[in-house]
Parts: sequence; C-alpha cells; structure tokens
Amino acid sequence: MTDNAPEIPSVRRAGPDDLAAAMALVDAVWTSSNSEMLPPETVAALKQQNSIANVMASRSQDLWLAEIDGALAGVMGIDATGYLWACYVDPAFQRKGVASSLVDAAADHFRSKDLDSLTLDLIEGNDSATAFYQSKGWIERGRRPESLPGFDATVIRYDFSL
Repeated sequence: MTDNAPEIPSVRRAGPDDLAAAMALVDAVWTSSNSEMLPPETVAALKQQNSIANVMASRSQDLWLAEIDGALAGVMGIDATGYLWACYVDPAFQRKGVASSLVDAAADHFRSKDLDSLTLDLIEGNDSATAFYQSKGWIERGRRPESLPGFDATVIRYDFSL
C-alpha cells in the first residue's frame, strides 16, 4: 500500500476477546459525542443508569467491529431484527469509511437473511450522525418525545430499505 492510498476498514463480528476493547472505545466516543448535545448532568446520569459495560456485555452477540491495520476503529451494535443500537468510530479513524463499512456489512448480512429494512433511533441534535445516515439513504420515519434525566429530547426513527 502506498502512503497516499486510503486504508480500507475490515469488518467482522466481535468475539468474547473483543469485548473489553469495544467497551472502552464506545464509552469514550459515547461520552464525547453526547456531551456535545446533552447537558453534563444528563450525560452523567445516563452513564450511571445505562452502564455501557452492562449494555454491551448483555448484547455482545450483536457487536461488529471495524479495524484498520489491526487497530480497532469502530464498533456497531445491531440486533437480529435489524435495529442498529450503536455505531461509534474512534475519532482518529473518523472520515475514513469506518461507519460506512460497518453499516454496509450489516446491510449485506441482513439482506442475506431476507430482512426488508434496518432501523435506528437518533436524538435530535446529533447533526453529524443525522447527516451520515441521510447520506447513506436512511429515511426519517417518525419522531417521538423522550424524557432523559434533566432533558426532554426528541428521538428520530430512521429506516433503511434493503
């Protein structure tokens, strides 16, 4: 590979030995990204209530990883129904096709399982994620209010036809 060639992410299902590294990446990126749109007390309360470690450990069968040159670059959680519940990319690897590679791999996987669509929810104000998913062809299907600790949010549902 030349110095100017883009690094292509490889995507695979996570195994038990991957959980600690995946949790560390998601914890750091989740905190950073949510701190940009939610009040600090809301972020702290959500981290305490919905311990990322507990969520990921209980859903480890749903995890996919993207790696570049052997380094963990991104983590995606998507369940058997096609609900994408997490997609986080290490800031050092953002804008390098990591999230696209993860979502594309999931779409290919679920197409082969005869699923019709994928679904995700975003909190309104998560502008970079909204722009990304819309650029990939995800369509807004609805909005609902959601009360978070110390913050009233609007959650936007997106679908992606397979």
